Amino acid sequence: MLQWKVFSEPFMNANRIFPLQQKRVKQMVDYLSQDPNVQSITIFGSSVTPQCHNGSDLDMYVEVKEDKRLIHTYFDFLYDLWTNYTIDDQMLKEIQTKGVKVYERNAAG
Repeated sequence: MLQWKVFSEPFMNANRIFPLQQKRVKQMVDYLSQDPNVQSITIFGSSVTPQCHNGSDLDMYVEVKEDKRLIHTYFDFLYDLWTNYTIDDQMLKEIQTKGVKVYERNAAG
């Protein structure tokens, strides 16, 4: 399991997110966790590997209660967002194996 130094505002498993993406992940966690529909957020793809670079997008899997739009604002970085309503079984298995959970409603309160 890879671990990196955490920037000044930690979040769940922040040390497992590549440093270039930590601030972006924190912004998304802060934003999405305000929605009671959001149950958990998992980061996957290059953001959890040393292959991450300045041009990397942020790949997120968000478990929700209902299938509805989650993002109603602009973020100044690229991201891809999948939910339990938009993902296939093969991709979900990959996320469960290699992804890093950064928010869970039960754990966060």
